[in-house]
Amino acid sequence: MPFLGAGVNVSTKEYSGLPLAKDVTVKLVEDLTGLKVGSLDELGEVKANPVLKKLLEEFDDLGRLKVQDLGRVAFHTLARRKQKSFIELLQEILPDRKCRPSKLLATLARLPVPMIVTTNYDRLMEQALREAPLLRPSPPRDPVALTQQLMKVDDPLAAYFRQRFSSYALELLEKSQATVHQNAVEQAVECEMARLLDDVKDPSGLAAKLGRGNDSLSSYLRDQFSSPTRRLLDAYQAPDPPSADLTNALVVDLNRVLEQDYHLHEREEFSALDLPRWARRMMRLGPQGDALLRLNRLLLETIYAQEIAGIQVGPFEVVVQPLEGFVGAQQEILKNKLADHDGVVLYKIHGSFLDEEPPEGFPSVVITEEDYIQFLTLVGRKDGSIPELVTGKLASSNLLFLGYGLEDWDFRTLYKGLISNVPRNKMRESFAIQHNPPDYWVRFWEDHIFIYNMDIYEFADELEQRCRAYDQ
Repeated sequence: MPFLGAGVNVSTKEYSGLPLAKDVTVKLVEDLTGLKVGSLDELGEVKANPVLKKLLEEFDDLGRLKVQDLGRVAFHTLARRKQKSFIELLQEILPDRKCRPSKLLATLARLPVPMIVTTNYDRLMEQALREAPLLRPSPPRDPVALTQQLMKVDDPLAAYFRQRFSSYALELLEKSQATVHQNAVEQAVECEMARLLDDVKDPSGLAAKLGRGNDSLSSYLRDQFSSPTRRLLDAYQAPDPPSADLTNALVVDLNRVLEQDYHLHEREEFSALDLPRWARRMMRLGPQGDALLRLNRLLLETIYAQEIAGIQVGPFEVVVQPLEGFVGAQQEILKNKLADHDGVVLYKIHGSFLDEEPPEGFPSVVITEEDYIQFLTLVGRKDGSIPELVTGKLASSNLLFLGYGLEDWDFRTLYKGLISNVPRNKMRESFAIQHNPPDYWVRFWEDHIFIYNMDIYEFADELEQRCRAYDQ
């Protein structure tokens, strides 16, 4: 079960994400003072005597000032601004509607997990889940570099892929430096990697079927395509690999069908398919919105099983934890809503941003010191304030913490409040991805969590590749 912190949306050279806690703190200090602040380090520094200097050599966090503490700064900002103005300020600082989900979120959105827990208020995980059924364009690959990488005998990921290659492609790869022409090897590698990793895993086969339009469904889909796409299909000569322009055009037009065709499920070709319960229910009720996209993707990947990757992304449900807990009728409503749900649940344990203020006002999010104290009193209750679904999943799942610092209040209150209460004989292993974590925090957590020292986006890349190849 993934637990997501702010680091899952951290910016890189290639990705513009959301600010981290230290950046949010800077913005709140600027709001309190009306002065421009470059960084937290500019606010002041500790003048250390020899004893403190010795401490800071190993425990650098002891030298931080309270003005660098997000929980304390947020406490004062909320007191000055009041709830509505404070939440609006946070949404300005964390402009999730102007961002795209990170690659890690896009990967997690397609994993067959029953629940994702997040302490983030933004809605990027929801967006990733919503967009998960869309066909993704095939990334450009360097066949020479890829072939060389796959031939490395000491590379675990290369070995993982080789195990999933067809016997023909594997034989070509093993003989690539001997009698086999290099172009044939590279073409075989490209085809295998497309089959294992891409949404359109057989571009030639898909273009041929849609181009000929010999079956009624292919003919129907072709009629929905734009004129430029149909012209590219007319010019295509099977079984040659289609051009990148044609492959991308098919992805664009098929995605439009996935999002907009409200009657696709009514076609005769789908009537006898063995579909999951959620899909049959959607077909009976008539799909709308997110349900339409999910159902249409499932139908196409089932019929075009050789050409389109089967991801089987089911429905998702978002549960936002109130800071005061689920009480009274709320508990029964939530229980009934989740009783028939057979997809992923996104549990937003620290609250969520909203597009519009509800009549009762913006709900609280967990950010100030007082909020964390209230949250800890909440998780200690046994009265349904925290959904039973959550506490039950925690006891039976392996946990993976992503985007947290080991010293983060988010991380520590979550673990101590919810997870450490599970009896040791029932507790499953927990894992965390951390890049160069401090030694003292590693020692602190070593009896509870196995920590992998790895960049989170390198982890995302490998996770996506391994999961996609495993499914195929």
